[in-house]
Parts: sequence; C-alpha cells; structure tokens
Amino acid sequence: MSRVSSNIPHSAFRIPLSRRALTLAEVLIAMGLLTLGLLGVAAVFPVGGFYMQSGDIADRGGAVAQAALEDAIIRGHLDPKNWVTIDISAIATTNFNSMPLLEKSLPVKFPTAAGAAVSGGSMPVYRNRIAGGAFVIDPIGMSRALEESSMDAFRRFAGTGIDSRVGRRFPASRGISYQADNWSPWTAGPTNGSDPNGQMWPVRRITTTVPSATAAIQQYNRLGPSAARGFSAADDLALSLPESGDEPAQGLWEQLPGGLASVRQARGEYSWVISVSPSSSPARDALVATPDAHPYEVSAVVFHKRVVGSGNDAALSNERLVRASVVSSNPNGGDLLLERRPVAEDTITTSPFENLRVGQYLMLTGPHPISTPTQPRLVLNWYRVLSIEDSGTVGLSAGSTTLARDTRVLVSLRGPDWPWQPAANLTTPTLLSNDLRVGILPGVVAVHTKTMRLESATEWSIK
Repeated sequence: MSRVSSNIPHSAFRIPLSRRALTLAEVLIAMGLLTLGLLGVAAVFPVGGFYMQSGDIADRGGAVAQAALEDAIIRGHLDPKNWVTIDISAIATTNFNSMPLLEKSLPVKFPTAAGAAVSGGSMPVYRNRIAGGAFVIDPIGMSRALEESSMDAFRRFAGTGIDSRVGRRFPASRGISYQADNWSPWTAGPTNGSDPNGQMWPVRRITTTVPSATAAIQQYNRLGPSAARGFSAADDLALSLPESGDEPAQGLWEQLPGGLASVRQARGEYSWVISVSPSSSPARDALVATPDAHPYEVSAVVFHKRVVGSGNDAALSNERLVRASVVSSNPNGGDLLLERRPVAEDTITTSPFENLRVGQYLMLTGPHPISTPTQPRLVLNWYRVLSIEDSGTVGLSAGSTTLARDTRVLVSLRGPDWPWQPAANLTTPTLLSNDLRVGILPGVVAVHTKTMRLESATEWSIK
C-alpha cells in the first residue's frame, strides 16, 4: 500500500506576514486613475450645461412663438389694413413716404410718370411686381434700417444714396436674378421707377401702424422702442444682482420724466417676425377687401438674441439669400443643395453659410409648379435644419457634386411638404427645382405655423 507524502512544496520566496506601506508605483498609478476619472466627470458638466441651455432656449422659443401668434391676432397685426410699406422709389435719400400697403386696390401706389398707363391686361403684372407674393411683418428690422427721429417727422433710410429695395426685401438682398421662367410673374411686364432693372423680389418686408397715434404722420412712423415692445417677449425680465450675495435680485424699471416708473425692463432676448403666405393668387388679391375669405399660411418666427445694427446696410447685413436645388422630396421635408449666388448679386464678402447651424430654421421660397403670370402662386415655408454636409464629393441621384463650406452645402430639412420634385440633374439652372431661394437668418430657434383666415374689420372676426 502506497502512502501519500505529507511534505508540502515550498518556495524560497517568503510572503510577509503584513504590509506596512504602499509602493511608490502603486501610489502613482492610483493618482493617475483618480485624475482621469475626475477629468472625465468635469468634462460632463459643460457638455450637460450646453444641452440644458439649448433645451431651455428651444422650449422657451416654442412657447414664445405660440404666444406671439395669439398676440398678433389680438393686436390687429394680421389685419392687412394695418400693414405699412416703404416708398417704392429706387433711391430713397429724401423723406420716407410710408403708406398703407393696401389701399382700396392693388397695386397701392407707384410713380405715374415712371411707367406706361396701367391697362386691364397689365394689371396682374403690376400686382405681382409691386404688391409681392408673400409678406413678412418685421417692425424691428424696418425701424432699425431707418433713421430714428420724432414720430412727427417723415422717415428716411440712414445714409446717403441708399437703395431702398434692400429694406423692403426679406431677406435683404441687393441683386436679384432668376434663371427659371416660373419667376416671370415678378420680373416681366412694364418697367416703372420702383425697380428699373426689372427684377423684383416677391417676399416683402412690412411694418405695422401705431394704434395710439394721434396724427396721420405718427400712425405710420413706428420707432424702434415701440417696435421692440410689440415684437419681443416681455417675460424675460432684466434683473440687477446686488454686490452682496445674500440679497435678492432687483428688477429694473423704465422711467418716465420725473423719475416715475412706467414698465419693467425686459432683456428682449426673444423677438419675432410674422410671415404671411397667401395660398393662391385670389387669396393674395383678397387681402384688399376680404382677407377672411381665403386661408393663409401664417408663421410666427422667433429669434434668440437677434443681431440688428443701425442703418439700412448694418441692420440687414446678417440676412443672407442663397440659391437652392431640390435633391430629394420626402414627407415633412427633404434635402436641398444650397449654393452661394454670384458675387454680382451677393456683395457681402463673408460666406452665407458661416452662421448656418444644425437646429436653426431656414426660409424656403419659390413659385409653385402650377404658377402662371396671370395666376401667380408663391410658396413660402420654414424648415428646421437636421444635418449639414460641407466637404467632399457626394454621389446623388441627380449626379455627383463637390461640396465646399463657403460656396456649396447639402442640408437635410424637416417641415411642411414642398411641391417641387428633384430634377434629372443639378446642372440645369433653368429648371424650377434648381432655381429656388433659401433665406438664412441666424438666431431663428422656433417657428409656429397656422393655416388661418386673416382679419376683416375687427380683431374678433377670425374664422
């Protein structure tokens, strides 16, 4: 019978009964791991703060957009009788002849000595070119483009030799040219002094009357402070933080002469414009007498910290207009190829895509495919940017194209369905789907759109 040896194998290395300290290598490794962990945690805070701030801006912008549209209804801003346009002279260096946009008939007013007599056959042309096809109510932008003066003085554009066409176009643009014949309702026809080169932009910037005015001249002279109060949110109150950290913040008040408080000051970070797009040519013509007889696409467009300078050029220099080609059409949007217009039209040296960001909104406009010179129909919608591609060569169904950040970008948009379909190629500019226009306006964070009938007579006549 064999016996198992009870001898236990052993090594010459002896394990100490206890450890009195850590080695330097262990300490350094632990410190390195701890540092990496703390840095990772610290990096989360600014990222989280950015997303929290972005979410707060989007949430507040959406709420402001809905409130702005309701406010416009109650205050009569959607009554065409309260719309005001600038004079239609090409060079406005003298008095600013503000006037009601619609006065009994379309067109409103035009220099009778500058063009041929208006006959029944040419009336649609004058309506298209002078009255426009869609309207953007923008008292803030209009007031900043004009000289600030008394309500009892006629207004004029700040500067000398100012081209007033820039101020009444939305977005602001000096040169306008088209390749597709579908734009002819806004370019063809008799020439008049309002646009000697025969090129008109159908989206018009307008302002509103001052309801508290006591004189006719005051009614059409909405100054900057009045425009800011009426078209910016008043719920983001301006606060003054005391030097002592344990004291509460103090609200700021605007004071009247004599030191009397009138109204709480607001930061004015959220402001808006309102776009009105007629659904058809008869709907546009009905603005004169029966705006409640047709549906209109009305959008409240909210800006966060809109940058508006002083003077015609400075106030509107941030608004850019680019050319667009339809790449794909999907439910609720699609893809567009955006291209910078020629230097002769876009004289601003910086890239129009410099301030283009994911999450902001763009304005897409162009003639409807069924639009005709006698029955023009303009489409104007707002879309949220989902993605931006600005480098490399992209293979598309209509052919390959090379992207560049400063001149050509591909964007995916989400919003209303558009009526245009992609063309067989992207190189034929005379095709309508390759000759659309997109307005890039930095700071647009929310859009609230409603199909509705406009006012007629009173603010309670919405149907």
